[in-house]
Amino acid sequence: MDARRAVAVHEAGHAVVTSLLGLSVRRVTAQSDAEAANLGCCTFRTPLRPWESFVRETAPNNAEEWARAARGAALWPAHEARWRQLATRHVRSTLAGPLAQHRAGLATVEVDTSCAAEWDDAGWGSDRRAAVDLLCALETDDRIGEAFGCAVRETQALLAQPIIWRAVEAVASALARRAAVSGRAVRAIIRQRAGESNADA
Repeated sequence: MDARRAVAVHEAGHAVVTSLLGLSVRRVTAQSDAEAANLGCCTFRTPLRPWESFVRETAPNNAEEWARAARGAALWPAHEARWRQLATRHVRSTLAGPLAQHRAGLATVEVDTSCAAEWDDAGWGSDRRAAVDLLCALETDDRIGEAFGCAVRETQALLAQPIIWRAVEAVASALARRAAVSGRAVRAIIRQRAGESNADA
């Protein structure tokens, strides 16, 4: 397996799906970061924990709601639907890296739709844990496994769309040529792939 390409496809999966879900990508890189213990990184303009972003938008001066939100318990009724939508997008973008790597045939294990240890064995533990942490704030304990499986299947379906997969491959190729790709470049690649698809139709 080409380890460098595996990292590039993984990070490209995060970047493309994140952009398509309306979350703003700042930068994506396939270079390792020893301090953060990452093989690559896709950074967002919004924090990974969506409740932080949400509370900043809706209640920046309310310390009590901020504290509740930071603990992941911010399902207050007036804003629950919007919060759940944002958190669900983050779950999909978090899973997109491992699932893109698997789709490209660059994974050492089969994807399991449960929250199982196979994800950790493939080096995807941090992505799995981030997704599960978000789902813990969205679902009751007895529904987390089912919700994780549903999120995996929905993210796989996104990546299976030809336009999206071509964009993932193009971003991965760009990462193989240079150290990092900006969020603006990721969005340009997606528009270009979409334009090519429209021309073919």
